[in-house]
Amino acid sequence: MKKIISLILTLCLVFSLAACGGAKETTSSPAEDPSASASSAETSSAAASTGDETEAPTGPQETYALIAEQDNLDAIIASSENYSFTKGELAYYFAMVFKDYYSYFSVYGIDASVSLKEQKFSETQTWFDVFMSQAMKYPVSYLTFCEAARDRGLSLTQEDLDYIAAQKEQLETDAANYGWDADTYLEQMFGTNINWNILEQALQKMLLADRGYAALNSELEAQVSEDDITARLKEDPKRYQYVDMIQIDFLYAEGMTDAEKAELRAAFGAAKDEASFKNALTLYVNMAIEKEKIDEAGSAQAYAEKMMAENKALKQPYKESALMEWVFSEDRSGDVFVEPDEADGKQFAYLITSEPYVDEDTYVDVRHILALTKTYGSAEAARAKAEEIYAKWQAGEKTEAAFASLATANSEDGGSASNGGLYKGVYRGQMVEPFENWCFDENRKPGDTGIVDTTYGSHVMYFVQSYQGWHQTIQNEILNELYTEAYQKLTEKHPLTIDNDTANTINW
Repeated sequence: MKKIISLILTLCLVFSLAACGGAKETTSSPAEDPSASASSAETSSAAASTGDETEAPTGPQETYALIAEQDNLDAIIASSENYSFTKGELAYYFAMVFKDYYSYFSVYGIDASVSLKEQKFSETQTWFDVFMSQAMKYPVSYLTFCEAARDRGLSLTQEDLDYIAAQKEQLETDAANYGWDADTYLEQMFGTNINWNILEQALQKMLLADRGYAALNSELEAQVSEDDITARLKEDPKRYQYVDMIQIDFLYAEGMTDAEKAELRAAFGAAKDEASFKNALTLYVNMAIEKEKIDEAGSAQAYAEKMMAENKALKQPYKESALMEWVFSEDRSGDVFVEPDEADGKQFAYLITSEPYVDEDTYVDVRHILALTKTYGSAEAARAKAEEIYAKWQAGEKTEAAFASLATANSEDGGSASNGGLYKGVYRGQMVEPFENWCFDENRKPGDTGIVDTTYGSHVMYFVQSYQGWHQTIQNEILNELYTEAYQKLTEKHPLTIDNDTANTINW
């Protein structure tokens, strides 16, 4: 058992099928999102990389007994009006969930050598139930969005079919390194009797569902206007605003008398600006801080200034509390708020250092495909690989979706490859300088592409969009509301039939 599990995790390092990830960024929940498999790849890769990474061997390799043998793989466990999902496909996603959790087995107390059906998660659920609830999200999501694609006259494109063919070719190449055929490789990879036909069906549904989701999302985005966004900000501005403050949680010193505590509360309560706040804090320092620490700072006032510098609470959002209701009721910049009651021997005082503001910082969404210098032996060779990938994109549909597919298949950035190379919400100072400079060029516009060289290698770039923080927050909020409504209508139009009894015959 341990040998096959170890092999599964090692094989993840060299397995590149899109079904291990590669769907696009969405705004929906995993239960309703056809790209939910993206998280699986990241988790699997992380689990696989916890030890020393080893390259795929060459020549015939020993095979191990499978974790679980499945029967009746062609049985239908879920269906919609026009599509169905087999037990074999569900077994594949169940295996993916198993790998997602595997590195945490010791934390959760799961014994990999014992059937999950025999291990309790709670009084009413086994670990099998937990894994199955995660695995069942895939048929529910994919079947629903395959119907959405069909409603819009969409089907798999030649690009999709070519992509699946390329994945099969890569699979066969990887399998040959072990001296196996593709089906044996998949069985050893997932620990159960999954074959290429099953995986091909899963890929087809994933790609079609992703097209259905993308089409729906585009329709919803077109419904959100600038007027809608600004109107929502005006309707309830505090929901999208922040304030900066200095937050002092001062602990009463042991032996401090009630009179001293009262004097201290009165001093903070009378504070109306930064100067009087500092005076009250200096009083606290003299009462409660050890003399050695004060001497080290130079004076009680210097120690108070140090406390203020170390206790800045920047960009605090609105939430329901007496403090925040007071802060957002009007411009409180320079005002002081003191909690009326002490808690656990502490008193809380706040100096508000800004008026409420929205997040006007610029963020960008960008996709990239990384060719690592260390992989190709030199910066020049990595650049040549990047140019080869870029030329392939330029010769194709030249769309963001096509770029995302290339990123999934080719990028060596483990943090984004499984999500089509996408980084969302990139801010200044987050990325290496050449990458950042390209993203934040003042002339940059959606759809721009290019190649950027960094110390890591060469990056094929695709610029998605830039936005101010508050604008994107509200836009996403409206989109999620529209999405929830649209998805509900979609499920009502295309109800699913779920055979839980057959699904639960999966052996694990």
